[in-house]
Amino acid sequence: MFVPLGLHGDGGQFQRNDSINVISFRSLLSSWNVATSQLLLIALPKGCINKNKDDDSKDTMHHIWKVLVWSLEATFYNKFPEMDHMGKDWPTGSWRAKMAGHPLSTAGYRGFLYAIQADGEYMANEFHLNGASMEQMCWNCDANKSSHPYNDFRPTASWRETVVDHKGTSPTEHLVSQVPAVSGLTFKYDILHVLEEGLAAHCIANAAFDMVMRSHDHGTQEERLRNLQNKIAQFYEELGIESEHQVKRFPLSAFCSPKSKWDTFPSLSGIKAKQCRWLVPVFLQICEANLATDEYSQHKYKCFKHLNIVYEVMDSAGMHPSQTDARTFSKAMNSCLLHYSRLSVLCLQQGVLMWNTIPKMHLCQHMELQFRWFNPKFYSCYSGEAMVGHMSALGHACLNGTAAHLVPFKIAWRFRLAFHLRSQGAEFNFASSGSED
Repeated sequence: MFVPLGLHGDGGQFQRNDSINVISFRSLLSSWNVATSQLLLIALPKGCINKNKDDDSKDTMHHIWKVLVWSLEATFYNKFPEMDHMGKDWPTGSWRAKMAGHPLSTAGYRGFLYAIQADGEYMANEFHLNGASMEQMCWNCDANKSSHPYNDFRPTASWRETVVDHKGTSPTEHLVSQVPAVSGLTFKYDILHVLEEGLAAHCIANAAFDMVMRSHDHGTQEERLRNLQNKIAQFYEELGIESEHQVKRFPLSAFCSPKSKWDTFPSLSGIKAKQCRWLVPVFLQICEANLATDEYSQHKYKCFKHLNIVYEVMDSAGMHPSQTDARTFSKAMNSCLLHYSRLSVLCLQQGVLMWNTIPKMHLCQHMELQFRWFNPKFYSCYSGEAMVGHMSALGHACLNGTAAHLVPFKIAWRFRLAFHLRSQGAEFNFASSGSED
């Protein structure tokens, strides 16, 4: 029996001049909290990582990935490795030599890497995948900034004819591609970074900018902002949204630059990803309450309407969506992006910097294919990001009197102790400043 695993990688600041590279994984079937289910693989200060593109023997992460790939292969085949990660036989008579070839799980469980989760920056820097800063910015098709525009969301968009199916192939030569069953489809687009901090965040920022800066309502800018804040609080209560998902403050700086309001595109700032997700139904209600007959108002309302459907389908579909759910998700996502694109054109015609189209919105299109087989809600980066927070706090706690290159040993020892105690029923966080998911 195979257990689907999600591997997450990201960096987090753990001291003023350095961050820590954290790689962890968990079973996608687990419903336990992060501290109990997320297993640490490495927590290495970036100041201790040597990079060398020309000589793998001098590249720190190359050596680490050799060990991780070796371990994940053993997990896939459910047997103790017959040789170490360098291909050498175990010492004669050692425990490892005696266990070589025996099953890891007597119940027959195997683990396979179903999802590699990270933000776009980590995907590009660590796994060498195409990123937003490149001319060809997608690893699933030939979308670019010229011949196959990534911001073309029409059914006839030229990039749609170049989509790669990745059957048995990988878009990168990174060592992780050597893990059995890993292909291009293993590298997942994450709802936290692509939806919440991408499409949803931009929709919210632009709608808020409209209501405060471009509204025809009477009153000063401060009064319109206060009115928006009151409406947000009102619809939070009416929709029954939990307080932990609510924004406590929604100042002008949350959606635009106070010093250059009209010179930059509206962009959400200081709002957590989960709060973005639950602002979508709130702004849908606000847009509906202020709905007018003009084209701009109609497109804005429909943009939020379809985005809200995307979230509703993800929340109700379960781990394996039905064909009906998949069609609804695909139609809602495409419709939302088409209305967003039309809003961008209308503002461009008026000479107003609004509704900026970013590469993350193109990635939303590829999320449709992933949704057909597995709900992206179940392999989001939320648990991995919480783990990075735990390890950053734990790493900071290990700094006192410890050289940077020895910090990983302290983190691993404390994590192993904490993980053991948690498995025995103890209740505590990995670090006092950490937070539970």
